[in-house]
Amino acid sequence: MRGWLLTVGLGMALLAGPARADPIRVYGVSPQPRDRISIYTVRGEGVTTPLVAFQERAGRLIEDHMHAEIVSMREILARGGPALHQGLAGCQADPKCYADLLGAVEARYLLIIIATRLDDLRLVGARLLDLQALEVLGESIEALPADASYLDGLEDRVRACIPPERWDPFGGLRVEVSEPGAQVSIGGRVVGLSPLPEVGYLMPGTYKVGARKAGFDPAEVEAEVTARAVTTTQVNLQETPSVSGSSVWLWVGIGAAVVAGAAVTTAVLLTQGGGDATFCTAPSPDSCK
Repeated sequence: MRGWLLTVGLGMALLAGPARADPIRVYGVSPQPRDRISIYTVRGEGVTTPLVAFQERAGRLIEDHMHAEIVSMREILARGGPALHQGLAGCQADPKCYADLLGAVEARYLLIIIATRLDDLRLVGARLLDLQALEVLGESIEALPADASYLDGLEDRVRACIPPERWDPFGGLRVEVSEPGAQVSIGGRVVGLSPLPEVGYLMPGTYKVGARKAGFDPAEVEAEVTARAVTTTQVNLQETPSVSGSSVWLWVGIGAAVVAGAAVTTAVLLTQGGGDATFCTAPSPDSCK
């Protein structure tokens, strides 16, 4: 029975073909910088889930699905100190209060996570504030099922409070180079060697795609990346023309004639049939026969 299952599994794998590599992510390639988002968690009485668990779960979700970076708690404490966290608790959902306090960490957005109990209900919610426009961009809260943890319900609430155009706005770029082993760059940043997996998580825009390899002239093209689509671009490398031996000796002969100066009065280039070129130097051209 086990052997039969193994045979079936191998057959299905052959039909499916080779597994496709997941898109790679390279930071610093997109033309616009990532938005900085700070996360602040409010826990009600009776909620024992650690604050750091909320921070890490929400942070991973945001960085996976948004063009954003999380302002770490370490940075918040380094710039604002413990008083900053205490001050956030007194803002009472006032966007300007949050913006004033978080100016030290230069965050564009604030994600507020709420986990609390209300009688027999356990509630989890999320609210996204724009600290520049001083407005709420989205919010969502719901009661958890009896068998769910606060962290189980967190991901759906975070997703629901993010404006749709900011969630997964990325495109992908597939670079096909005519030569294997070429160094590939996107936006001036080296991303790997050809053949290269698909580069994902790119913000829409125009990117310069380059390739270089020893023995070939460098090449560069432009590729237009659009949201939620994969663009394929081709980069063709041309071999660098080699310098022939006769050309090298031709220039050596010219240099020798120039250096000789007064000692050499005449230099005549001789060719015989399709053979290599040679020089004859003599006081008179008639001597070069």
